[in-house]
Amino acid sequence: MALSTTWQARTPGGPAPAQLKITQEMNTLAVFVPFSIVYMKEAPKLDYFWTALCIVAAAYFVFRSR
Repeated sequence: MALSTTWQARTPGGPAPAQLKITQEMNTLAVFVPFSIVYMKEAPKLDYFWTALCIVAAAYFVFRSR
C-alpha cells in the first residue's frame, strides 16, 4: 500500500499514534461533511470550514517533525 510505505519511509516502525488519529479525523470529516450536506440536506456552515482548517493545521504539525 502506497500510504503505508510513505509513512514507513518517514517513521521507522510505522506511523505514530498521533498520525493515525489525525488521519482518522481527516477521513471522518471527508465522509461526514459531504454526507450531511447532500443526503441530510443540511446547509453548509462556516463551522465546517473552521473544522477543516483546524484538522489541516493539526496534520501539518503532526507530520512535519517526522
